Amino acid sequence: MNPFIRWPEAITRCEAQSIPYVIATVIGREGSVPREPGSKMIVTAEHTFDTLGGGELEFMLTKKAREHLLTGKPDQILEKIPLAAAAGQCCGGSVSILLEVFCPSRPLLAVFGAGHVACALMTILSQLPIPVRWIDNRDDIVAQALPEAGNIQRCFGADAVKELKALPAGAQILILTHNHQLDYELLSAALKR
Repeated sequence: MNPFIRWPEAITRCEAQSIPYVIATVIGREGSVPREPGSKMIVTAEHTFDTLGGGELEFMLTKKAREHLLTGKPDQILEKIPLAAAAGQCCGGSVSILLEVFCPSRPLLAVFGAGHVACALMTILSQLPIPVRWIDNRDDIVAQALPEAGNIQRCFGADAVKELKALPAGAQILILTHNHQLDYELLSAALKR
């Protein structure tokens, strides 16, 4: 869990990287509950962001959200949870939670190479709402002039051909490496996908 990344930032990151996520929102309450209506938490297959108060309630909601993520389909689910009876929490009230499942589907752009042309391109791509995987087989490459961007995943020192073969279906490929032989191997692997 990462309660320090607030839910709006988590949504921005998920959308930029096409990571499916669930927004869990408190929409109603009766009696004593840990969070007020409007409070939100974001759940992905691997992480949670922000909090709805912790404890068994949050554990239960995370589990339910991840079950719905497995369907791969957008959905809305309303859960009413009595905290004492269902979650064993001492608050004693009950809470209504809306689970909204989002499955962003922007195709991934894989850029192979980290030379001056790719660096210039990353400056532009960092401002766009598309997921980018930036791959270079050199581990000593340093792209100092570029700001960190939530939509760009850097994979420096990686086996470029292996990374290409592991790309998801529908990924777009741009080859800009420093080595013509590597360009050939990448293009050959791309054409066999």
